[in-house]
Amino acid sequence: MTSNRLPRGFLLLLFTIVAWLPASAEEAALLSLARLREAASAKERMTLSFRVEGVVRAIGANTPLIVVDDGFTTDLLEVALLPPELRPGNRVVIHGSNCLVSRGPLAIRVGNTPVVDIDGLHSPLARSGKVFLTEGLKEMRVEWFNGNAEGVLDLEYECAGEGESLTRRKVPPEAFSYREAGTGSLKPGLEYVSYIEDDLKVLPDFSRLPPVKRGVVPDLDPRVRSRPDMAALVFSGFIAVPVTGVYQFHLTSDDGARLYVSDAPVAFEITGNEPLVHPASALKPGTLDRWVSFKGTVNYATKVEERLELEVTGSSQTFHVVVADGDGLDAAGLLHKGVTVAGIRKNMG
Repeated sequence: MTSNRLPRGFLLLLFTIVAWLPASAEEAALLSLARLREAASAKERMTLSFRVEGVVRAIGANTPLIVVDDGFTTDLLEVALLPPELRPGNRVVIHGSNCLVSRGPLAIRVGNTPVVDIDGLHSPLARSGKVFLTEGLKEMRVEWFNGNAEGVLDLEYECAGEGESLTRRKVPPEAFSYREAGTGSLKPGLEYVSYIEDDLKVLPDFSRLPPVKRGVVPDLDPRVRSRPDMAALVFSGFIAVPVTGVYQFHLTSDDGARLYVSDAPVAFEITGNEPLVHPASALKPGTLDRWVSFKGTVNYATKVEERLELEVTGSSQTFHVVVADGDGLDAAGLLHKGVTVAGIRKNMG
């Protein structure tokens, strides 16, 4: 690999060594990936402080996915935002403070996990989630859609604070603010972007929809959508956290909605560079959970949302390949073509 971005057709995945300390800890110590996976796989979302060290092997072309290798194993990490200066070959330390972690379809989500997820078509439905937050302004995003009928969106919170508590109440409009483009000044309210999409049954991939309307609204108000049915909104800005503690957010929605609130964004520190290395052959023993490559012919290809799924047959073995960032790849155009795939070898059995 010689390019700075992951070539099309390469499988994205990542490894990490992670520190897991109580949410209020000031300094995170290194722990094993197994501990992170255990936390990410828990039924209830967990808040972790951690530190990850490794070498970047690849970066998502259109998604915030990063492949990191610590010399022992490799895995996929999904974050909210990757720094533009990050390149394959960089040795990095990834810092997270009070981050929610969870398992996505392919990646460990770090700092990109919804506090509350209530997706799908349904009548008004309430669901709750917890996150540790320190006092101050915190980034917030709410995604919402309405298939049909009236449409409902309401947000409440409560906090078991460190010395001071907050009883359950509706999040007041004065708690919301956004940063004005151009001046950078904080203004009251939230920015919103409106979308439309036919036959909505779940929240769409907003990165692949053209915005219909933009504006500022004082509160989470679904009435600003562009049409009554088959419409979606994304609200973004800041929420003022009055006291430090564990917050429980209560989201009521008709239809689907997700709430994202983070105490601090995941931070990347580039500490050096290493030469780019050619991945080991996937046919070699001992390559499970390692960064490997494989040559073969595509005999099956299909698109599943933003992913691409392939069967690639070489001289002695067939691999099932999942391309995490398959946007722009034509499944039909890959059939019967010779390809080289790089990614993480996983045991799918």
